[in-house]
Amino acid sequence: MLTNNSECSCISTFCQRLCTYKTKETELSLSGYAVDMKEQNHLPSDQTGQNSTCNSTSTIYINLVLGCSCYFLSVQSGSWGKGRQDCRARGADLVIIDSLKEQEFLTKDIVKQESWIGLTDRNNEMTWKWIDGTPLTLKFWQKGQPDKGNGNPKWGEEDCAVIQPGMKADENWNDLRCDASRPWICGKAL
Repeated sequence: MLTNNSECSCISTFCQRLCTYKTKETELSLSGYAVDMKEQNHLPSDQTGQNSTCNSTSTIYINLVLGCSCYFLSVQSGSWGKGRQDCRARGADLVIIDSLKEQEFLTKDIVKQESWIGLTDRNNEMTWKWIDGTPLTLKFWQKGQPDKGNGNPKWGEEDCAVIQPGMKADENWNDLRCDASRPWICGKAL
């Protein structure tokens, strides 16, 4: 878990350096690249020749096919709002999924358990929008979703979206109560 702004800045700088490094050294047919920040020996050096010194136990995911995007999967769980707050503190936001390729990458390479994404209908019921205000056009809902908990008070208002593992990439979103505790995926285009 990143604990201070210097580590967050380090992650952003690292992602930018890695994208530059990988773009120069490999073909863009690479679907994704995961970096365990605990293993410092394989990190590209910055311009001063020093390796990254991020003190994180998290994994940063880089996708070059999608235009060099950086993703972060939290190791803790919390509400949708807590996830968004954490992503913003890192200089990113909850992930916005705007292509099937990105959806497939997240499903195949990142999602290990049900995780928050940057999609909500909190402001206008059943009008789903991304956190940047973009209306939802490309949809990957499970069959029968979003269902608002089928009106059952047991499930409450389901106004925030998660992506789920172990399902077909084109139908693995579900709506949940925003105060449910889940890990989250941050995303940032570089």
